[in-house]
Parts: sequence; structure tokens; C-alpha cells
Amino acid sequence: MKQNLFDEMSLTKEEESISSSSYYYKEGVNSSSFKLFLKSPRLYDKMINSKELSFKDTGYTILGRAIHSAILESREEFLSKYVLSSTKIEGKMGDYIQHFVDSSIAGINDDAAHEIAYIKSGFLLTQQSVRTKFEMDPDIRKYLKFLKLNVGKILFNKEDWNKIEECRNSVYSHKRAKELLENFDNLSLEREIFSEQEIYWNTLDLSEDVLEFDLKLKSKVDRIIVKEKKGSIILVDIKSTSYNPHTFCKKESFSDSANRPSIEDILRQQSFYNDALKVWSKKKYKKNFSIESYLIVVQTTSLYETVVYNLTPIVRLGKFGEKGYINILRDINWHKQKSKWGYPRSYYEGTGEMLLDETNTNLQ
Repeated sequence: MKQNLFDEMSLTKEEESISSSSYYYKEGVNSSSFKLFLKSPRLYDKMINSKELSFKDTGYTILGRAIHSAILESREEFLSKYVLSSTKIEGKMGDYIQHFVDSSIAGINDDAAHEIAYIKSGFLLTQQSVRTKFEMDPDIRKYLKFLKLNVGKILFNKEDWNKIEECRNSVYSHKRAKELLENFDNLSLEREIFSEQEIYWNTLDLSEDVLEFDLKLKSKVDRIIVKEKKGSIILVDIKSTSYNPHTFCKKESFSDSANRPSIEDILRQQSFYNDALKVWSKKKYKKNFSIESYLIVVQTTSLYETVVYNLTPIVRLGKFGEKGYINILRDINWHKQKSKWGYPRSYYEGTGEMLLDETNTNLQ
């Protein structure tokens, strides 16, 4: 029988959920910035260092965060951030209403709030005609009341709400995904579970002494299950995607879109998380743990399939090598020390030419 959202709870009283928007504003190189740096050191500098450019949310990134919340957090936590709206008004009038509510919450009087809403929504109609409709249309008044009752929450229409529900149900219907997330076994329930755990560390924490400089790092791991008596940690990362989850981690599947993560991106992130967990667990428990790494991929379209990848045997491949995270950190530090962000390091140390890899181009 099809479940409703949160019919089965993913958290127990033993679990600890740590989620803070302040993470994104704290200093530190994270796995997302690796891909940004590989695109362009100049882009990295403007987005990470100077903050001249900023990340902009899209409908898909907002949906992705909601799917993560539905899978990892309790019903109360999810509903404190998201709400289903069957009366959502779109377009310029929807923007007008939202800007009016935002201004009202900020303590601005109604006349000034209407003025701000009119300017920001971009209407071509006269301000008076827009305001008249705003004040007389019963559907708008109903929607306005709904927004005021749900201040600070993100609204989803029925279609997207169903997607969130389908994704959560798919994950918890998958035997291995459910087992990993809840981690109940026949031997023991002695474990600690952490969701969206923030870890702050630096390059000098790495046990191999492979980096000789001090660079601040940060990680936010979806799910950590610690079995202290067994000396083991299970690391679980969750990805939602509109692509086929069965080919998500296969190298040949990445040639069709520049926006898809490559297998190198995935292993680099997992390797970075692994090392962050080694540092975190050593400080917290004063001992070393073995770490298993898993990736749960859930499809947001059509079949809503879930696939679980065990990355434990190959996770270290993301650490070393030309595009491993260690070399990227070395290059980031080089640019930081030299204060040169205009071009890649190879430009400054070489001829300024770039070699084109024929395997990664459509040129004939």
C-alpha cells in the first residue's frame, strides 16, 4: 500500500540532527568548491573568497533539499520548513503577494508594502489596478492568509510534494537503503546516528602528512552511523537526480550532459568525507574507526527508482591522482599564497597554452 509522507519515521530518539544554514557562511573549503575551482580559479575566487558572486537557488536545488529533509529528518522538522499549498498563485501576482508579505513582516506599512511589491513584481498594469485586484479577489485574499500563517516556510505545489513523497517512499522501500539509514540489525541496537553533521577541520589534521600547509576545510555529511563497540562507521550520502540511477556511477553515462556529476566528482567527494570522518571520530571518540562509504541515489522522475552504491573498495581513488582532492587543495593553496586567481596554476607556470583532450570533445 502506498505510504503518505512520514507514515514511517526515519529517526529515533537516539538520533541527533544537526542542520544549520550558518554552515554555508563559515570559512572552509568543501567538496562543492572543488568542482567550482576546476571550472575556473577566477570563478572560485569571486564566489568563495570575495563573495562578489553568489550561489542562486533553483527550483531543483530547493526540491533536492526538501527530499533530503524528508529522508533524513523527523516529520516535525520537515513540516517546520516546508508546506503543501493547493492554492499557490504563480506569475507576477504571485511575486507581488510574496513581496507584500515580506515587507509586512519587516514592519513596513501597507501603502509602502504595496509600492515595493509593485516595483519588484514588474507589472505593466497600473499600480492601482493591481492593488484593486489584490484587495478584491477572494482567491488572492485566501492565499495571502495562507502565506501569513506559514511565514518562513517553503511552499510546494501538489506535483512537487508528491515527488518528495515518492522519493522518500522509494528510499525506505529499498531493503539496503532502509537498512543503512535506520541501521537496525539482529545483533545490537547500540549505535549513534548523526544527520547532516557539520565537520570543521584542516589540512594539517590529515594523518598521512601529505599536506604541509594549513588550510581550513569543512564537510556536511548526510548520515553517519557510529558503532563504537564494533569500531566501525557507516557513511551515507544521498543524491536525488532526474537521470537513470542505475547508470549514475558509471563513467560512460556522463558524456550526455556537462551538468551531471562525473565518477571522479563522486569519488573525490566521498574520499573527502571519509577523511573528514576520520578526523571527527578521532577527536570525538579518541580512537580510530573503519569506515564504510555508501551512496544512495533516488530518481525524481518517472519510476522513482532507488539504487545503493557501495563505494568502500574504491573511495580512495578520489584522494590522489591529477584531479584527486589532495592535488586540488595544493592548487587552491598555491593560488591563495600567490594571490593569483585569473587563470589555472598551469597557466602561470607554463606557456599559457591548454592541451585539448580529444576524448572529451565532439571535434571530428
